[in-house]
Amino acid sequence: MINTLRNEKRSREEIDTLRKELGNNLEKEALLSRNNLALSQQLDKIIVGYLREYCNE
Repeated sequence: MINTLRNEKRSREEIDTLRKELGNNLEKEALLSRNNLALSQQLDKIIVGYLREYCNE
C-alpha cells in the first residue's frame, strides 16, 4: 500500500514536471514563431527594395 502511494506521488510529480516543460516549450515556440515572422518581414522588405532598384535600371 505504501509503495502504491509512493508510486502515485512520483507519477503525479512526473506529470507536473512534464506539464511545466510542455508549457515552457510552447512559450519558446511562440517566441521563435514571432522572431521568424519578424525576420521574414525584414527579408521581404529587402527583396522588395532590391527588386524596385533592379527594375528601375
